[in-house]
Amino acid sequence: MSDREERVRLFRMARDIPFRTPLNTEEQGYACVAKPEILDRMLQTIGLESRHIIAKFLWEDVNLPEKVLKYNHEDPETHEYLEVKIPETDEWVVVDPTWDSLITTMAFPT
Repeated sequence: MSDREERVRLFRMARDIPFRTPLNTEEQGYACVAKPEILDRMLQTIGLESRHIIAKFLWEDVNLPEKVLKYNHEDPETHEYLEVKIPETDEWVVVDPTWDSLITTMAFPT
């Protein structure tokens, strides 16, 4: 397996953990904090450097259905993703494992 194929394999493993927001502080969530952390740890095992990026956004700026916008939420909200350094080019690329493959089939904005 090439370096690139291994990187893609690890990304898909983290991405395809089903998206889940915890309902209380005792539950494990798999959303935009946990999934980048999981991927970061996996990428470290193959020697890749990454950094966590936290961005703020407003729910109203995202293409969400009106019924979703009615749920109690914080504004601004935060979203976490990674930037990963590609050693062959010395470039940092955005890598976001938040949205699993199933979500994209459910017409959820990604």
